[in-house]
Amino acid sequence: MLSKMDVELRRAGYNMMVLCMQLDESLAEQMIHSATSQSVDGILFFPYHDNPSHIEYMENHGIPFVLLDRWIRGKVTNNARCDDLQGGYLAGSHLARLGHRRYLFLSGVNQSSSQLDRLEGFRRAMRDHGVPDEGIRIVPGETVEEALANRRIGELLFPMDYTAIISFRDEVSYPVMLALEEKHIAIPRDISIVSFDHLRGEIPYLPRLTSIYADGESVAVHGVRLLLNRIADRSLPPQVTVLPVRLFDEGTTAPPVKS
Repeated sequence: MLSKMDVELRRAGYNMMVLCMQLDESLAEQMIHSATSQSVDGILFFPYHDNPSHIEYMENHGIPFVLLDRWIRGKVTNNARCDDLQGGYLAGSHLARLGHRRYLFLSGVNQSSSQLDRLEGFRRAMRDHGVPDEGIRIVPGETVEEALANRRIGELLFPMDYTAIISFRDEVSYPVMLALEEKHIAIPRDISIVSFDHLRGEIPYLPRLTSIYADGESVAVHGVRLLLNRIADRSLPPQVTVLPVRLFDEGTTAPPVKS
């Protein structure tokens, strides 16, 4: 996405400066201050946390900006992102149509709008397919991230009171698949899994994994266009671009084994 943004901005006569906040909210504030001190023409901002203060700072300083990949609650502003709500719905519907009625949902962090939308989309699919809430076990994102960091992701998979896993991202799904393999649990014969990001699209030697994918380059292109429009005319009303996603079925889902 960064490479595509750089190409699009150079084509329009701009240079890009990259400031990384390393998922640290205090660094995010520092990076925005640093950008404004450099008198940048505009900011493309990837919000990790649901923090409106960053948006308010840019608004108060009159800097044209666009949020990429996520939105911030309570803020209507320029935004380019993929349709995470649709993604959650696609994942849930795909598994429900196969006959799954009991699920493990491995969440992302709750401060992420992607997590909120994916879970809401999944829940909508469950309601539409008549799956009751008691058939869904949700593991909080903070718990998932801690287990992943400590290489204890396998502990979250038990008790195995489900037949399908929804994972917030592929980087969690692959360790989950390894943990299941170590316990001689076969995918998709014993457990089905659907994930998000489709990393195999960029890294083809990764194991096959059924995953929801949004074209990050398209998000980048639309984000740059929104920013250039905002730089050219600051009186424009907020513009939001939500791009569709699709499911890549790579064989990690199947009907549940009848007990």
